[in-house]
Amino acid sequence: MATFNIKNEILNLKEKMIFASEVYQRYFSNSIKEEAFFKAIERLYRSKQIEKVSKGIYCIPHKTCYGKLTISDEEIVNYFIVNQKGMLVGGVLFNKLGLTTQVPKTIEIYSSLINKQTKTIGGVFIRNKNIDFNNQNCEMISSLEILEHFNEIQDLNYKEFVKYIKNICSNYSDEVFDYVIKNINYKTCTISFLKNILDFYKVENRLSRYLSAFSKYKHPTMKQIYELAQI
Repeated sequence: MATFNIKNEILNLKEKMIFASEVYQRYFSNSIKEEAFFKAIERLYRSKQIEKVSKGIYCIPHKTCYGKLTISDEEIVNYFIVNQKGMLVGGVLFNKLGLTTQVPKTIEIYSSLINKQTKTIGGVFIRNKNIDFNNQNCEMISSLEILEHFNEIQDLNYKEFVKYIKNICSNYSDEVFDYVIKNINYKTCTISFLKNILDFYKVENRLSRYLSAFSKYKHPTMKQIYELAQI
């Protein structure tokens, strides 16, 4: 099969990102050898008709008056989180929730769409998490991410944090927690922190099952948080 035909197939794809191996399996595996296909892809890349985003991943550059533009970090994020396939975590999540005004240089996400433990594409760092990213699970993951990285959040807005944890309490579910903790590992001190919050607001929970009565877990108390929030 000629390179021209492969080019047409790629240009007709609706995907924002072109995963070469997937394109080969989907369109060319029955008509061309894999080695020949990847040589053709390499020629398209060298001729600047496609651009490399990461190893084995390409995109079709957009022509503008300022030149050619490749895929943006926002488009990369959307690709990996749409249709409940992933979610934002890390500094971008904390900023989005109003817990800090700091904006990180690297965007971190969880996604079920990568087959490696981690992958960096552009300015996006992706961790593989094979989980159903529905609204309830995402809310629980967000809560645990915030508590897990509490001491790392720069310029934490404690008043916004108090508002957020009240929301955690109003939506808490042991069943959702159990599902999330089976699929994503969190420290026992993070679980203890969550239990401390739930107990303070008198929300029934079964988190003691994950904790030891003989251990002391290091995390802020609600009294300390309220003092920092000046409430």
